[in-house]
Amino acid sequence: MGGQGVERPLGEPSREEWGRGLGDSIWPMDFVLIEGQTLLARISNITSDQPWFEADFDPTPAFEKVRPLFERARALLSDWPK
Repeated sequence: MGGQGVERPLGEPSREEWGRGLGDSIWPMDFVLIEGQTLLARISNITSDQPWFEADFDPTPAFEKVRPLFERARALLSDWPK
């Protein structure tokens, strides 16, 4: 059961989780990375360092299943011409 007796899928943040103040963050909320109804990670404290964004990334144990996809993407980006 989610907040206030409302049923919500696993990994879907509550209203309180969506709306926390984050100091210097450019986003007034945290984000979640999900696959289906499985919470893979939380992304918070998002700041901009254009053209990139920087954030705190807090993976759950379920993230290990998809970690190779993110590692491959990082490897491809590191080979990108400067």
